[in-house]
Amino acid sequence: MIKKIILSALLVIACSFAKAQSQNVTHVVLRGETIESIANHYNVSVEDINKANPNIDGIIYVGMKLIIPAEVTHSSTPTIAKQESNKKQPQHLITPFIVPKQ
Repeated sequence: MIKKIILSALLVIACSFAKAQSQNVTHVVLRGETIESIANHYNVSVEDINKANPNIDGIIYVGMKLIIPAEVTHSSTPTIAKQESNKKQPQHLITPFIVPKQ
């Protein structure tokens, strides 16, 4: 009985993780952020962010909600993040994962 419970829990976790990987993330722009810094943080290209948000035209402002694609297209190349140790990294807001009722 305990083995069934453990296996069921592992299956639910695995399914939740797989579904979460295929969903987009909503990012709220913070002061000092650029499209490039946001792309670096999520390891996607600026082109991917622009495609997911066709209304921004490359211009963002504080408080703006951006859709960050979870699945990067094969045609774009992810950017490599450069981190400076003396700068404070911004806190990012992520939309929580919601499990639909069955």
